Amino acid sequence: MDYEWPSKEIRKKAVRDGTFKPENIKPEYMAVHGTKIFLSLSETGGGIPVSLVSLSTFSNPSSPPPKLAPFPSWNMHKKDNCNSIQAARGIETDTEGTCVMWCSTKHQTITLRTSRTLSLNTS
Repeated sequence: MDYEWPSKEIRKKAVRDGTFKPENIKPEYMAVHGTKIFLSLSETGGGIPVSLVSLSTFSNPSSPPPKLAPFPSWNMHKKDNCNSIQAARGIETDTEGTCVMWCSTKHQTITLRTSRTLSLNTS
């Protein structure tokens, strides 16, 4: 498994400095909504720059395996920034088709209504 990186150079740097260790990608929780699969990834062993990702369920037998897309974006996974996702623990999607996701992290409950709307609750 691998992420959709902004560039090959950024990926190379992350591998070199240890902030990305591909062998440590381990899905913990999964939720499905429409044509997307959402995964929260274990941070055991380190080297996991993003802990909440999505995958498309559409595939072509001749295409390469899908990459893990940071959800909702790379910018929402800045380490040591309490306004971003630090470590997704559990996820659940709304079954009513409204595309609401609840994600529990170490210190927050995150409600994602779309990839453009994020609400952080520190309760």
